Amino acid sequence: MLREALAICRETGAQFTGPKVVGAFSRAVADPAERTALLREGREMLARGAVGHNHLWFHRDAIEALLAAGDAAGALEHVAALEDYTRTEPLPWSDLFAARGRALAGVAQRTADHGMREELVRIRAALADAGLKPFLPTVDAALAT
Repeated sequence: MLREALAICRETGAQFTGPKVVGAFSRAVADPAERTALLREGREMLARGAVGHNHLWFHRDAIEALLAAGDAAGALEHVAALEDYTRTEPLPWSDLFAARGRALAGVAQRTADHGMREELVRIRAALADAGLKPFLPTVDAALAT
């Protein structure tokens, strides 16, 4: 299904949903080279111009894909890109996913400091309060370490 959606985006123009689709697809592929190519394509689409929601969803999904692949440094690049995009108009949703990405990358890189546990607890509560249950297991796993 995602391959068909991606093909349609490429064929008809990607400004409305292309980066969002590419970001979602990057979470579904197992091949690191394919994931890298998809993320590069998504960044190129955003650079050419895309509707604003694409920036939010693409970077959120890129963070997820890269954390799952064990690439904490790559995830942090997308955390920074998400924060840069919303810097002039902060959004609680993007702030939450940026904080989550940064904290999980810190755990993965073993650079988490003493305050990281409290930050993970805060993030977990915010995710639960917002009904974002699919994003809890990774936080729970980090809290269990």
